[in-house]
Amino acid sequence: MKIVKRTIGQQLDLIASQYPENPAVTCGAECLTYRQLLEQVDDAAKGLLALGIRHGTHMAVVGQNGIPLLTCLLAGLRIGAVCVTSSCRLPADALIQRLRDTDTHWLFDDAPVRRAAAAENGIRTICMSDLETLIRSGEEISDADLAAAMAAVMPEDTDVILFTSGTTSSPKAVLTTHLSRLNNALSMVQCNEILPKDRFCVALPMNHCFCLTANIFAPLCSGACICFTKDHHSQNVLSTIEKEHCTIMHGVPTLFFSAARRQEQEKRDISSLRMGMIGGAGYTPEQFRWAAKVLSFALIPSLGQTEATAGITVGNFDDSESVKSTTVGQLFPGIEARFCDPVTRRVLPDGEIGELCIRGYNVMQGYYGIPDSDAIDADGFLHTGDLGSMDGKGNITLCGRCKDIIIRGGENIAPAEVEGVLSRIPGIRDVKVIGVPDDHFGEELCACVICENTVTAEEVRQAAAKSLPHYKLPRYVVSLEAFPFSETGKIRKQELLKTAVQAIKADLLRQ
Repeated sequence: MKIVKRTIGQQLDLIASQYPENPAVTCGAECLTYRQLLEQVDDAAKGLLALGIRHGTHMAVVGQNGIPLLTCLLAGLRIGAVCVTSSCRLPADALIQRLRDTDTHWLFDDAPVRRAAAAENGIRTICMSDLETLIRSGEEISDADLAAAMAAVMPEDTDVILFTSGTTSSPKAVLTTHLSRLNNALSMVQCNEILPKDRFCVALPMNHCFCLTANIFAPLCSGACICFTKDHHSQNVLSTIEKEHCTIMHGVPTLFFSAARRQEQEKRDISSLRMGMIGGAGYTPEQFRWAAKVLSFALIPSLGQTEATAGITVGNFDDSESVKSTTVGQLFPGIEARFCDPVTRRVLPDGEIGELCIRGYNVMQGYYGIPDSDAIDADGFLHTGDLGSMDGKGNITLCGRCKDIIIRGGENIAPAEVEGVLSRIPGIRDVKVIGVPDDHFGEELCACVICENTVTAEEVRQAAAKSLPHYKLPRYVVSLEAFPFSETGKIRKQELLKTAVQAIKADLLRQ
């Protein structure tokens, strides 16, 4: 793969010159063509310059998906500001801490409570949706001033700071670049055969790395249209697909599964939908095949990570259903991989299960404020924390996270293997296997299940014993109504562990 050395601002110029009248973004009744989007972004960028925001300034953009958020993000990137993104659901105190940790001096946000908290901490704030005021403030900035600011931006410059999900540890601030973002998006355009006539249904929040690369910059690299949903609720997702005739929807498993359940009930006209990448969290082969069938489109597996600018692997359209549902596909062009022992970091022979490590244009610059992180080794390989292996055709199969491995009496157990067996038991709709503290074995297996009907712990163990050795059978089975998900569809593992331990203790007291 030939690396494209271009900034995000230059990419916007290019795509607007190629497809000026193509619809670029819709949100409800609002719609901007690429020509209109470029004009609005440039006017907003002048407003930023008038405020004193310059190349390298850290400015946070926080809010609901929509044209104001997209405009402010692109305007900042156009003049070389570093855009700090964060969930709009984050409490004010937690957001302020993130802004402090990343030396952020500006906050663009619609929430008065967060803006007030930021102002009290010396951070300058702007109401993001008030684009007219921002644009008016830049009327004295000339086209030449804007061009000079843009000329100072290099492809290797930091584009955004995104935070890791923080489901197992404190969120880390990840630094990526214009070059890594655009080339990752261009790879997605190539592998997903995206065309200027495509229309993306965008339900994931833009502070999610997967969304930013796959749902925002992939369209901006192809001339396709970004169609924002009102929110992430399934009825509004299906409504957007139907109304906007969306052809592509990339998302996390929970997004597809909730949409599929709703579609089974409502039978909306979503026949325009042709494909979508699924990633960001685990799922079973059965869930994959069910969602693809109900939504009646080409569901493509993928693997991404914030530290890898989102995209690492992607499946092929012509892969068999078996390959699509059980692997995460092959490496994107220009990325190389090796598998290492997660403890010693020794490189393992082909085919052995180990930690997936990758090297290429998509690897982050590092973590902001953590200069001594060992996430990237001396050879430039990013240690992803994912356990898996690669077959002879280059397809990568995952079997869990290094941190998720359960060590029971010295035996290493991958939760994904046990989950795969339990998910086939009639009555179990979803399952997550975790390790809970045990005085004798160190850890014991606990299966947290969501059931369609009553399934006893003994029934689960008896069914699983047909496929698993004794030491891999869950000692505990905890029935839940729902799992604690983050807004990006990942299990909040510490919260799940706490809930499971409480349920086990309560059950033991009843005995």
